Amino acid sequence: MHSKYPDHPPYMPVIKWQKWEKKALENVDRSIVPRIAPCVEIRTSQQHADIITSLMSVWAHVCYVDYSDPDGKLTKIDNNGLLVRTRLNEFLEFIDTYHNLKKVIPTLSPQDFAKLNQTDLNRLQKCTNIAFRLRLEALVIGPNHISVITNALTFAHNHGFNVELIVDLRVTPTQFNQKALNLFSQQLDSISKIGFKSVRLLSGAFPDSIATIKTGSGNFIRNDWLLWQNISNLISNAKIGYADYGVLAPTWTEKVLTRRGSKVALKYTRDKDWLVLRAGGNKSSDSIALSQIFMVNHKADFKGKGYSYGDDLIDDRANPAVLLKNKKCGHYQFTEAWSHHMAFVVKEQY
Repeated sequence: MHSKYPDHPPYMPVIKWQKWEKKALENVDRSIVPRIAPCVEIRTSQQHADIITSLMSVWAHVCYVDYSDPDGKLTKIDNNGLLVRTRLNEFLEFIDTYHNLKKVIPTLSPQDFAKLNQTDLNRLQKCTNIAFRLRLEALVIGPNHISVITNALTFAHNHGFNVELIVDLRVTPTQFNQKALNLFSQQLDSISKIGFKSVRLLSGAFPDSIATIKTGSGNFIRNDWLLWQNISNLISNAKIGYADYGVLAPTWTEKVLTRRGSKVALKYTRDKDWLVLRAGGNKSSDSIALSQIFMVNHKADFKGKGYSYGDDLIDDRANPAVLLKNKKCGHYQFTEAWSHHMAFVVKEQY
């Protein structure tokens, strides 16, 4: 199965380093592994301790790793006016641990890169390939953004780095006119010519909450993919890569982790939207019932057993011949959603 965009950088899902997301990465089919380059977000010291020991057993391939906090920063000033370097220190420890593998691409904001002291820079230089993640507030790359990335890129090149760029819109904008889209596309096109190894456009359209679906089914438009398609068509020669936040809202943080699993949901990526089925509870019986309903009411959408690990999980739960003890339910909903999503993007679209 060949890529529809063979000259573009591999698809980049931005994914949290958490138990159920890790299972999705562990079970990506080897045939599509070369076409996926995840950006893993490490937000806590607990996640840092885990990835230091388990990265290669989960994903022994090319990946980008970003230790920034939800605001995109590696350092902050506390209430006493003191510099807090926890995220940066752990980021550098990660680089010390994995730089020899040549598969890990440290990812940070161009602003943070420009602020590194010489000692920190020396440690980062163990990796010759890095990525800048430029976070935007709107569909505009202003003069200040241009200045920041141009200066950071020049500084990086002077210190021997090869640099990729991730332009991060976070929540996919939906309110804009064609003129604004054209201008933004032109700005992306210009940036792609100043010396970055690659440029990707990242955004996410999955909602903060699916509570609008009490029980039953609904759908959410995949505006992230639609936006990328529109921009890619406008500046096809720039070969802007596709990146998304998948089946998790781009605004999601670890603070809402405790809300996971109050009701079981099946989230299934389709060409232009996500189909979501939601149960009234979170028991195994609810998971099984959702899979059975999906197979009856949405059989035409189902890609079939063997399409992805996630599709296998759905099929097993709906199959009466599979023993109950072998049906993976509950929090596997997050694994199956991510697994199917990644497979769908690279097999059907990108």
